[in-house]
Amino acid sequence: MLSLATLFTNLRLIDNVKGACNSFTLNHEVFASCGNVNLKAEPVSRQDQPIQKVYIHPEHSNFSLTNDYALLITKPFTYTNEVGRVCLPNNDIEENEAFDNAECITLGHGQDDFQVYSDKIKKAKPGLIERNDCEDKLNQGHFFDAGINKWKLHDTHLCAGNGETDTCKGDGGGPLLCKYNFLYEADDYTSYFQVGVTAWGPKSCLDSENNLPSVYSRVSRVTPWINKIVGCNVVTNCVNIADIADIRDTAGAQDFDLRTSDFPEIVGCNNKIAGALDFDLRGDFDSQDCSCSAIATADDVDIRNAESSDFDIRTVD
Repeated sequence: MLSLATLFTNLRLIDNVKGACNSFTLNHEVFASCGNVNLKAEPVSRQDQPIQKVYIHPEHSNFSLTNDYALLITKPFTYTNEVGRVCLPNNDIEENEAFDNAECITLGHGQDDFQVYSDKIKKAKPGLIERNDCEDKLNQGHFFDAGINKWKLHDTHLCAGNGETDTCKGDGGGPLLCKYNFLYEADDYTSYFQVGVTAWGPKSCLDSENNLPSVYSRVSRVTPWINKIVGCNVVTNCVNIADIADIRDTAGAQDFDLRTSDFPEIVGCNNKIAGALDFDLRGDFDSQDCSCSAIATADDVDIRNAESSDFDIRTVD
């Protein structure tokens, strides 16, 4: 689940000690909730799962709110009419060219014109804005009063807001979802892609006559990081390779040289593992040295001179 880094850092919900793959654990029991569209209604469709680990983007800035991402790892949710998944955009995409402004929506429980938070989840259709237009509007209508000149939109941010409906206070962390436009070459024109995460906007969002855009974290720029973290959690326990491979008594470290094997590339390990002179598969396999993006099965691994009886690949998804 994609959330805000500032939510966990400002509230001091995470421990300072990093775990495998630079993850953090929570110092309080915190749950992720999905499927509840009305906070005060009977939670018939709601599902709760405890958050097991939190990943903070390594370049997150609490000051500029750049890369304000936290990835939450939970046990799987059951997909229903109220709980589903969303697609991720490609890393090199130009959002204003690729997505249909008429098919962009945001979701949240933020404040309305009367500064009241909504119990029911609300939807707005802000529409994407060109970067230059966003900078001009916010420089004139927001930053000028604060004495800031020539503000520039960071590459990790994008803008949306058509002066009609938009996000406001309390919507932070919610998604900006868009569909591809039919003039753009894409494989899927019907699914929503998470283009942004609600970051910040001018206080005039509470003004019914507000026509200033809001700023969103640009998900496409961190898609590789998201994929890496997701890959590192495909296997719930990648600390000891003995869980995957059983080396019989006739095989030892001298039988396996990872410098000449395709195994490190299949498993996704970096040079700290691949550079080892010998690797005893009965020993520890450090998850910090492995992206865990894939696990080899018997069909994937060619053990050069070993007999099949020496190497047993257990069943792995």
